[in-house]
Amino acid sequence: MFRFTNFHRWLLYAGFAVALVLVASPFKGYVDVALASHAGQYHWARQNPSFTLKLVSKLTGNWNPSLDLASAAWTTTGKLDTVIVSGPADPTSRFLCAPVPGTTVVCNYTYGLTGWSGRADVWSDSRGHITRATVKMNDSYSWGVGKMQYRMCQQVGRTLGLSYQDTTSTNTNFGSCMDKTKRPFGPPSNLGLNAHDHMQLNLVYRHTDAYTTLAKETSAVKPSSSLEDIDSNQPDQWGRRGRSVGGGQTEVYERYFGNGERVVTFVILAKQE
Repeated sequence: MFRFTNFHRWLLYAGFAVALVLVASPFKGYVDVALASHAGQYHWARQNPSFTLKLVSKLTGNWNPSLDLASAAWTTTGKLDTVIVSGPADPTSRFLCAPVPGTTVVCNYTYGLTGWSGRADVWSDSRGHITRATVKMNDSYSWGVGKMQYRMCQQVGRTLGLSYQDTTSTNTNFGSCMDKTKRPFGPPSNLGLNAHDHMQLNLVYRHTDAYTTLAKETSAVKPSSSLEDIDSNQPDQWGRRGRSVGGGQTEVYERYFGNGERVVTFVILAKQE
């Protein structure tokens, strides 16, 4: 005969507490977690185990080396190849940074003293698959070479579905741009990836999908024609604010569209830099 002990009662309470946390957190797919996992619950849909992601560069020359290094860092043998393609880099194109379906568009511009130094905007469809993404670097704030490389690598990682590995900037560097730090050059250097990043990348993209949201390598690089796809630089267009991540360094917003899509905006606060 089964006997309900204090141990069983503890297990029941613990399970109930976990369930409450999961239900109560509307941003559970984007919450930073400890070293055990820093993968989100969204990814690009693709039909092959390995895939190619276009990084559409709308950058001025001083930012190009940072994107080159980020692309090289996130290119993972047998899993992911990132390819940089040139987009229009005139001031209007860089200011709007209009998303292109199936790609990550990367821009820099003097967006003003907005309170944010960098942003990553990630669109997903009703099935939770990424459909397009943008990265914006705000030249109204000062950027050293190390911080440029560090933030570019980190924000590209956001558009792949990864979050911070660690959120304490005073810790010894983990050797990953997904580790919060004020010492990007280290030691060790946080300008690239570590083994845990590659493990998480394999975890996020461990299965294939019935369709793809990635742009074909031969497809034209053109912005979407939908006005809703043009991401406004006004905070009141970002949608509902969720919790802060990265020890308060990054704020997360979420906006839903009528067609089942949503856009999640990761905002790096300038005051925390």
